[in-house]
Amino acid sequence: MFDKNLKDKREALKLSQQDVAILLGVSRVTYIKYEQDPDSMPLGKYEQLMAEFIRLGGIVSEGKIKSKLPSDDIDFDV
Repeated sequence: MFDKNLKDKREALKLSQQDVAILLGVSRVTYIKYEQDPDSMPLGKYEQLMAEFIRLGGIVSEGKIKSKLPSDDIDFDV
């Protein structure tokens, strides 16, 4: 159901699993589960995560989040 590349998105923004867990208000273990099985993530948490990725450095263009960080060439679908 959800995008399967949460790790790529997180790494493109130079975030650790712990960073993302804190942003979502979940434990690191829970976030690791989400990253390994994105379909286990509640819809509200997924929407929150995508909003945080955009807020922390991404811009949306043509349905993809593009990192604003100068060293990153990674784009990913929203």
